[in-house]
Amino acid sequence: ELAYDYLPEVFTKRAPMDDWIKWRDYRFNDEMRLWGLHIDFFMSDGDQYWMPVDFERNGQWPFRYYNESDRPWPKDYHCANDIDSCVPVAIISYERIRHPVHGPGELHKIANALRGKHGMTVLPDDNIECIWHDTWVSTLAPYNDNRDRNGLPRTAYNFTLEQIIKMKDKLE
Repeated sequence: ELAYDYLPEVFTKRAPMDDWIKWRDYRFNDEMRLWGLHIDFFMSDGDQYWMPVDFERNGQWPFRYYNESDRPWPKDYHCANDIDSCVPVAIISYERIRHPVHGPGELHKIANALRGKHGMTVLPDDNIECIWHDTWVSTLAPYNDNRDRNGLPRTAYNFTLEQIIKMKDKLE
């Protein structure tokens, strides 16, 4: 309830540069590891890289993760029991779905991924562009993607050369 009071503030400003650099340098290696584990989760059809805990996982420490020596890791409960597969069937880009030219095409990808799934009703392709416009263009919610209007532009927030090389190596 309280979060809705701040909806107009979403995406309106960026962190001060000093805070960004501290966060970036302190969290970089952990974030890179988690990014890789997240991608591996889907590419391995749901290998659960985290150890179960008896409290809600809300994005806060402490977390416990399996090590490579613990393989094979258990399958995620939902991947094993609730759905046919955790292997991705489409790649959706938030930036592209918000784009006036590419947005309807991204929505087509979502519709095609959901089409034929149990309990899903997906409208015909002829309706997709209209649905996209009604959702993204005609919405009453504020369009707050421009954080650059308060503070430094996003291009000012960079990674070090060493960090960029680690990202590149992770992708290869």
